Amino acid sequence: MNQPLDTESPDLPFLWDMREAALGVLRFTRGRSAMELDDDLALRQPVERGIVIIGRSARLVTPHTQALCPDVAWRQFAGAAALLSDADDGLDAEELWDLVARLPDLVRALSRIMPFEEDADL
Repeated sequence: MNQPLDTESPDLPFLWDMREAALGVLRFTRGRSAMELDDDLALRQPVERGIVIIGRSARLVTPHTQALCPDVAWRQFAGAAALLSDADDGLDAEELWDLVARLPDLVRALSRIMPFEEDADL
């Protein structure tokens, strides 16, 4: 088990944003499917927004902290955020859903290193 980061770590705000966005997407997509994501803009837009928040924050986390969570797809989330932020590009529903499927592991990994965090109900 990883030791929590120091409460003064400059990465904590980014990790917090990532964790909260991931939990929000997980709550929003509970019981849903990739097919629904493809067909329902009201579902897709908040999921995309959550992935953008996660990816933008992931880019700002220091390599030291990233190394504490080697199972997190740091580059994949950052790349997805860049694609979703570009008006000409994007992700298809399956690619987006693959990222949603990684969110429980992301939340667990971040919760292990964040001080004062309780386990999330995934």
